Amino acid sequence: MNQRKSAQLLQQLVFIGPMALFFVLIMVIPFLLGLYYSMTNWDGVSENVQWLGLGNYVHIFRDDPDFRNAFWFTVRFTVCGVILTNLIGFSLAYVLTKPLRTRNALRTVFFMPNMIGGLLLGFIWQFIFVRGFSAVGEATGLSLFKLPWLGDGPTAFWGTIVFVWQYAGYLMVIYISSLNNVPHALIESAQIDGASRRHFTPGSSAAYYASRNRLPLSGDILVL
Repeated sequence: MNQRKSAQLLQQLVFIGPMALFFVLIMVIPFLLGLYYSMTNWDGVSENVQWLGLGNYVHIFRDDPDFRNAFWFTVRFTVCGVILTNLIGFSLAYVLTKPLRTRNALRTVFFMPNMIGGLLLGFIWQFIFVRGFSAVGEATGLSLFKLPWLGDGPTAFWGTIVFVWQYAGYLMVIYISSLNNVPHALIESAQIDGASRRHFTPGSSAAYYASRNRLPLSGDILVL
């Protein structure tokens, strides 16, 4: 019995050990070090490390207006980003689960932005906001396209469009999987009771809302 337990423990260590080791080295230790250094006054170079405790946190919340502005910007960006990505992603999924002739091609088109790397994505939308909008503004004379879209806080907020454009396709795929897995018995029961698919589809996909919002939510929070 002891040999069997030892063999199981060894097997678990072999398979889980390397991953756990790298997780501790890459995630846990840097997190703890960052938490420690956030409570000190240190320039990152000298050997003089002054312990401040929670003084830094008290300062940024009480005396740093830039932090409060950045925090409020992140809250607004997160709320708008998560709501819009879910609404658009679910709407696309609902439409593209219909028997459309071009639905596979449309699914590919809407999912493609999620495959674009962050650096390339930044260059594309920087060109659109800076060069593209400026050219349209000069050609049409519309003041809307002459705004400093990336150089001013209020207009930069509409960079939410980029986030939604990138992640809506990802959530679309998740919701398509959810809609395709709605039990057929549930559909038949709803039809017998006089309900259409639109009455129970959002509820049947509710479990996916919380579990699949981790990626867009974490991406929004990184704005801070």
